Amino acid sequence: MSVVLLAVIALLLPEQAFEFVHMGGQECSKPDLISGFIHLKNKRITWTQEGFSSGSTNSIGFVDCEHAVEKPPGVCRIAMLGDSMTESLQVPQDSRFSNLLERRLNAVYPGRFEVFNFGISAAGPGQDLLTYLRYVRQFKPDVTILFFESGDEDKDGRKPFMAPWHPHVVFSLQNENLTVSWRDFDSWLHSVAAMPVVLFEPLRNKSHLWGVLIQRFNQIKTDASFQGLCVCLDRLRLLTPIEDGLVVGLPVSRFGPSEFKKSQQEIYSSRSDFCASSGLVCVDAPDVPISRFNEANFRFACEPEFHTRHLTVEQQAGLVRRDRERWKLTTAILKRLAIECERQGSKFVIVGFPPLAGKKEFDSAFIHNVTALADRKSVYAVDLTPLFEVLALKANVSPRIATHLSVAGHQIMADLLFHYMTQQQSILSQCSDFCLDRSRTQIKVEGCDESVLLRHGKVSTPKL
Repeated sequence: MSVVLLAVIALLLPEQAFEFVHMGGQECSKPDLISGFIHLKNKRITWTQEGFSSGSTNSIGFVDCEHAVEKPPGVCRIAMLGDSMTESLQVPQDSRFSNLLERRLNAVYPGRFEVFNFGISAAGPGQDLLTYLRYVRQFKPDVTILFFESGDEDKDGRKPFMAPWHPHVVFSLQNENLTVSWRDFDSWLHSVAAMPVVLFEPLRNKSHLWGVLIQRFNQIKTDASFQGLCVCLDRLRLLTPIEDGLVVGLPVSRFGPSEFKKSQQEIYSSRSDFCASSGLVCVDAPDVPISRFNEANFRFACEPEFHTRHLTVEQQAGLVRRDRERWKLTTAILKRLAIECERQGSKFVIVGFPPLAGKKEFDSAFIHNVTALADRKSVYAVDLTPLFEVLALKANVSPRIATHLSVAGHQIMADLLFHYMTQQQSILSQCSDFCLDRSRTQIKVEGCDESVLLRHGKVSTPKL
């Protein structure tokens, strides 16, 4: 009895100590049946990898406060989609541009605005589309903002732009139809590589000790010894059988997400019904066995496009074709999202987000491929990158921590979004009896008047 008691104390003391010093709270993503990935629900997150924040996800798994599904009368709802830049774990919740924008708008028009943060780390336009269809549209947002940054056009095709243990749902175009496939995702989900993410959800959600171990040994998820231990536990039936050689046609795990405790046929039916109701084409088939996960297919490497100076003319032409195909797929996804927003009565705004590198190439591609979508009646597009740099320089602040925005960077983004949305009054026109006084919403920057701000911002408005 004393041995058991000592063992319990030995576990509880580190747990309490790590919680007290804000360590071990960074494990937060989980597989999602439809969108690929989401956050653990009601998860207390303490983020220390880059910047610092301490907060919780809500009951549906987003880094945001709770929101009622039913929209209150007279309230204008704004939903934000994007990757880790939008998710913004690097700064406290009150300092994120989504929260700052809500406060700025409500300071001018009290109680009239509600801003939702649906950002998910590593999400691309495809996952944003799935997130909107699965989670966002039920809240009936009046405005949907998608933040688009350099590299997002490369996240949705056959070879995901991610680490080997984190593949995404794959999109493609077949005869101009937008198709979606979960084959790669399911292949990974049933592999040894996914075990630390799938099997240990209770530990990942509640245990600070587990989080510290993962942070201290950050390669444990792909470590051969750790995976071997999982396989041994699996074969001893201490874990349900999910090793890739044993799991064809079986549910993932009784320890994993509840929605995956279904047969392959049931999961296929859920996804097929979702696609049928969302204007997508599911190319998966219920009778095709889950393929063995091939880690090499998903390992990010320095491909030739990162060394373009040494390419032949033919190789350069091949990269141009590949880039054109990426943008064609991305544009189709954005159009699908625009159509869905229009159907739901939501204005769709695509915002070019300040990239770290490839700025000129991003500016050109964004303007050519994305702002053209603003020809649709309820679609707006604006590249805020140049203006972001102007304001950061004027304010003499460091807008980034490393790869993500600092508190000062979030403040600049909130100012830009507030300025853009309030100056483009048609974005908020469907909000009942809403009327903006432009003189109360202008950005004041020394030596830079409103016309300069708009010109730098490359504003593209819809043709009404």
